[in-house]
Amino acid sequence: MAHSSAASGGATSKVIRASGATSVHYTASYTDILFGLVACSGNHQTSKKYPGTAGAGGRDKFKCASTTGLPLTNVTPGAPVVFEEWASDYFALEGFGQVLATSISGTASGSGKSFKAIAYY
Repeated sequence: MAHSSAASGGATSKVIRASGATSVHYTASYTDILFGLVACSGNHQTSKKYPGTAGAGGRDKFKCASTTGLPLTNVTPGAPVVFEEWASDYFALEGFGQVLATSISGTASGSGKSFKAIAYY
């Protein structure tokens, strides 16, 4: 969430893979100050490659989509998404407050109604 009013949703299924990687699926819906009304879903991942603890680190691989049926605000269809900053939906939903990404990159869909991104913490 770049900046949001109220988020709803929750972390769901936790999967521990044989390689030692952990992935937790989450969903959240809120009004983002940059993108408008969105529903986001993704996976918070930790591993040797993406180290982290319960309250910091790892990465989020996610997709956010407009819930209005209209294109998201402040995105150009098919272009890279410009993030001023990004706070993890996963960490917020798990009660760790606002954990900001150290880096993030994303691309808007051709319709501009969604974007996919990867954020590192």
